[in-house]
Amino acid sequence: MTGNKYAKYVVNKAMRPKDFMDEMAASFMTMPPLIFLNGDVPIEGSNQFLEVVWIWAEGAAAVNPDRPPHSHEFDELFVFLGNDPEDPDDLGGEVEFWLGEKNDTEKYSFTTSTSIFVPRGLVHLPMIFKNIRRPFLLVTVGINMGKEWVRAKAPR
Repeated sequence: MTGNKYAKYVVNKAMRPKDFMDEMAASFMTMPPLIFLNGDVPIEGSNQFLEVVWIWAEGAAAVNPDRPPHSHEFDELFVFLGNDPEDPDDLGGEVEFWLGEKNDTEKYSFTTSTSIFVPRGLVHLPMIFKNIRRPFLLVTVGINMGKEWVRAKAPR
């Protein structure tokens, strides 16, 4: 059976908005990122954010003063996926991911496929990518973010 009843829920072409471009990150990850959902766009009422990038070289995200560690008014999920079908747990590199701010800052390092849930209001980042042996995927999901992306800057 085929039809168009649910076609409005299918996003088969990512948006690549120029305002998401980070020249510094373009040397080690997909830029502009592949954005499939951004609040109400393109699926009205979805209120989710879905971004996918490939990481293929060493680099660091959220060390640029224009894109510092930050928090959101919504929960966020980061999923790091290795691409070795023989060993999907092997990420293919090392990631350092920072949570908290000032004296409560904690660094988490991992080399396996990993997910990190960041509750609303928790300052997060930077992300540092090291020892990259094989490209891997980073999927970021903003959960119930509303109709627009709002980022509050927070000092370390």
